[in-house]
Amino acid sequence: MSFKLVEDKSRISTYHLFSKYMFPFISVTYELDITDLIIKAKEKGYKFSQCFNFILMQACNDVKEFRYRIKDDRLIEYDKVAISTTSLSADLHLSFLYIEYTEDFEVFLESFRRQIDSKNKDIASIDDYLDAIYTSCAPWISYTGLITPVKNKNFSIPTITYGKFFQHDNATRMPITIQIHHGLVDGYHLGLLNTQISRYLEFFCKRV
Repeated sequence: MSFKLVEDKSRISTYHLFSKYMFPFISVTYELDITDLIIKAKEKGYKFSQCFNFILMQACNDVKEFRYRIKDDRLIEYDKVAISTTSLSADLHLSFLYIEYTEDFEVFLESFRRQIDSKNKDIASIDDYLDAIYTSCAPWISYTGLITPVKNKNFSIPTITYGKFFQHDNATRMPITIQIHHGLVDGYHLGLLNTQISRYLEFFCKRV
């Protein structure tokens, strides 16, 4: 993926401000209504994780701040970002998948399946995928708050985690957590991403 330097002086100033903090990250957890997506996935024979990761890929690429990264103490913006998601095998072996950006769900599915079949790199042996969004699932827990590990204060890869489904008000819901360096985004941008996730959820269920 190609990138360019971020020239927004206000954003750069915000980055330098939060880079002085011991924990310069912002994390938000909320509930997401996934009723229609579960129905659509079952109807089409897709795995929920494949559908939702595709939706996250589209949504994150639409909000440019989620394509910002810190590289050599400078802010850069990727033109597109991929998805790097965890995969747990039957013997509880954890690995990372890397799916390049695409707007075509069938292409995304094929890449996802190839990654599973190739038994991608062990989670302990990889370098950071700076041009990706990290996603993970904790299907055993319907949690209300979560903090994910970071390597250092300049860790700038957004991480999105989602949890166990539950029923509420005649709908199927799940917790979703978004964590990212506060120097890259503010609460406003988290709101934008939530709007885009909801928009792509609706779009996916109507068009796929």
